[in-house]
Amino acid sequence: MDTNLFSEKFFEKYGTGMKSLFFFSLQAGNLIGEHTDYNGGYVFPCALNYGTYLLVRKLRGNKLRFSTLNFNNDEETEITGLFVNKGKNWINYPLGVINEFLRRGVRIEGLELLYFGDVPNSAGLSSSASIEMVTAVALNELFSAGSACLKWLS
Repeated sequence: MDTNLFSEKFFEKYGTGMKSLFFFSLQAGNLIGEHTDYNGGYVFPCALNYGTYLLVRKLRGNKLRFSTLNFNNDEETEITGLFVNKGKNWINYPLGVINEFLRRGVRIEGLELLYFGDVPNSAGLSSSASIEMVTAVALNELFSAGSACLKWLS
């Protein structure tokens, strides 16, 4: 990923101004034993050189603006409490993470988020987990939530 190009896309979408922060989450996979690890089976988990990139910056207020370079689907919502499922929409993954931070008493403010994933489509890899992880690490950093908020992910 060319981070300069990624930043340019962010500024095209959201404009220049306040500082944005860059995060990346590696994609994990199991070479053998998919879905057997939690059933007591043997697995061989590994990190891959694929993952999810996120550029994010805080906004004043309670607006959340989501965008991805993977397809043309920008979304916007407001923080008014816990979120409900948005149907078959990719923003359910970051919204689920935001819900968990809110449930734990972390005060989340408005954000502009731009995601890009380079996980190959139909490869049997869970890009959703990578989206959730990069979102959790970003929220933890942006809102000084403390690493205790990430324990529920492990």
